[in-house]
Amino acid sequence: MQKQALLEKFPFLKSFEDQLESTNPNHPQIATIPKGQVIFEADDPCTIIPLLIEGEIRVYSLGETGREMTLYRIHPGESCILSISSLLSQSNIPAIAQVEKDITALVIPASLFSQWMDRYEPLRHFVYSLLSQMLASVITTVDEVAFRRLDERIIELLEENLDAENRVHMTHQQIAVELGSSREVVSRILKDFEHKGKVELHRGSVQLK
Repeated sequence: MQKQALLEKFPFLKSFEDQLESTNPNHPQIATIPKGQVIFEADDPCTIIPLLIEGEIRVYSLGETGREMTLYRIHPGESCILSISSLLSQSNIPAIAQVEKDITALVIPASLFSQWMDRYEPLRHFVYSLLSQMLASVITTVDEVAFRRLDERIIELLEENLDAENRVHMTHQQIAVELGSSREVVSRILKDFEHKGKVELHRGSVQLK
């Protein structure tokens, strides 16, 4: 079942399907990793490349003041472009990756992935496509941080994460992390929204009106 799901998410693997059967620890293995586990820290060398079958991974940077900023998330059918980039450039990874929802992934040793990149055009096509998508996403993030008002971005984030009761289950700190701001600034804007009757603030959540 896992192999079938893997090939559905990553059709290019059919080009070397026979290499996915090995139980050799130096070959690709399907692994499950629980929520909260850190996959790599900033400045770690690239040792593995994950191909995500299920779950979600958050990749973020940590500033000198301790402020976090989400760079992107890895979803099923994707991989970590920063890991791949670090592998290809033989440099350390410049961010942190943490499991946000329990994941199942094909874990490929970095050295083997590098060999596959040389040999298999379908894999290269996947990597270049992923790089293009992530670059566009990062440019959008930079554009929003630099040019869009934070109050507009907060409202947009809240609207994207509403539950059936028109409530967003995020703390002020989590909102700040998502938007690359500080908790104090986000709290001030949310308090202003509450004063204007746009939201109700609760512990750990925000209710839109």
